Amino acid sequence: MRLLRFALLIVWVFVAARVAAQDSIRTDKYPNDCLNEEYSKSLVLKETQKYFEEIDQLIESSKKCDQGYLLYTEVSLKYLELGDNTYNREQRGDSRDKSYYFEKGLEWARKSIQADSTYDIGYEMISTSYAAIVSVSGLRKQSHLADSVRIYAEKALHYGPENDRAIHILGRWHYEVSKLSWFTKFMAGLLFGNKPDGDINKAIDYFKMSVDLDDFPVHRYWLGKAYLEAGKKDKAIKEFEYLQTLPYAQKNDEYFKEEARKLIKKYS
Repeated sequence: MRLLRFALLIVWVFVAARVAAQDSIRTDKYPNDCLNEEYSKSLVLKETQKYFEEIDQLIESSKKCDQGYLLYTEVSLKYLELGDNTYNREQRGDSRDKSYYFEKGLEWARKSIQADSTYDIGYEMISTSYAAIVSVSGLRKQSHLADSVRIYAEKALHYGPENDRAIHILGRWHYEVSKLSWFTKFMAGLLFGNKPDGDINKAIDYFKMSVDLDDFPVHRYWLGKAYLEAGKKDKAIKEFEYLQTLPYAQKNDEYFKEEARKLIKKYS
C-alpha cells in the first residue's frame, strides 16, 4: 500500500493554483463588449460566493453573445472551485461531492474545445479538471487518467505559447514525477503500463517561463521548491525572499508567502 501511495504521487490538485492565477479579473478580458458586459455581471455574484447563481448567469450569458463558448471555461472553473478545498482550512467536503463537481468542470471545459478546437484555455481547463478528478479517484482510474494532465497541458501550450498556467502545470508534473524513486517508477510501469519520466531541470525551466510571463507568488513559490529539489538551496531562498516583495494581487497570495517564509527559516 505504501508503494502504491508513492507511485501515485503524480496525482495532485492544480485547481487552487489555477484559481489563484485567474483571481485577478479584468472586465476587458474578452474580445467583444457583449462578453465583457455579461461576464461583469457574474463578478457581482462572485463577490458573495454565490457559485450556483454565478454558473447560471454565465451559462445564460454564453447564449447571448458571439463567441459565447469562451465563457464555458469560466463555468468549468466555477465547478472546480466548488469542489476544491485545498487552501480553505475551514471547509470540508466528501469525495463524492468533489468528484461530481470536478466531472462537471471537465464537461464544460470539453464543450469549449468542441466549439473551438484551438482554444488554449479550454485545453488548460481539461488538464486542470483531470488533475482534480484524479485526486479523488481510486487507483485504477488514477492510473488511466493521470497522464491526461500532462497531455492536455501540452495541447494548451501548443495553441497558447504564453499560457503561464499551462506552463506551470507542466512544471508541476515534472517536479512531482522527478521525485519518484527508480523503483517506484519501475513498479508504476509494471502495475499501470506507464513508466513516468519527470525531469527536475525541466520543471525549473517551466517555472522560470511561467514567472517570466506572469510574476505571481504561486509561480515563484514552485520555482523555489524546484530549486530545493535540485539541491540549489541558495537559489531557492533567493526566490522565496523575492516572493515576499511581490504585491498582493490574487487569491491565496498570502498562503504562498507564508509557506515561503517557513522554508526560508528552515533552510537559512
